Amino acid sequence: KKSAGAPPAETKSPDEVTEEDIPDLNALCKACFHFWSLQPAQVWKELGYKTMLEVTESAWECFQKIRALKAKK
Repeated sequence: KKSAGAPPAETKSPDEVTEEDIPDLNALCKACFHFWSLQPAQVWKELGYKTMLEVTESAWECFQKIRALKAKK
């Protein structure tokens, strides 16, 4: 059975997003597009990967890295 997932990130700021909001790389892409207008290819590039298939970290770890990078800019 597939879970409904967390409520849409639209009602949150990047700082309010929790691990439950980013269960997989698809959710990561949606959140990154919503907050920073990043396309999937840009998400992987930000993380230092060429493609999604190269990602070895959890989606949550990826979100935290991108959030930190975007907070510095």
